[in-house]
Amino acid sequence: MSKTFGDAKFAAEAVDYGFDWSAALPDGVAISSSTWAATPPGLTLSNPQVQGARTRVRVAGGAADTLYVLSNTLLLGNGETVVNQAMLFVKQ
Repeated sequence: MSKTFGDAKFAAEAVDYGFDWSAALPDGVAISSSTWAATPPGLTLSNPQVQGARTRVRVAGGAADTLYVLSNTLLLGNGETVVNQAMLFVKQ
């Protein structure tokens, strides 16, 4: 796990989270697609975006007092697949 997303999120909030991939992308290679997943189940992930070397997703819901792992999987223009993960705590 490479990071934790800042402050905990309240279960009632819908908040955008994302990664800056600029340091991890090979020179001249763009992001072709970005998919998101969360474990354990319970979060609603919507509105995924790619903006240059940055990816984002809107995260809503979740069970109070639960630690989730958000995974972002990229398909790059050169055919490589890369993954980054971060923890997100949902509080009451």
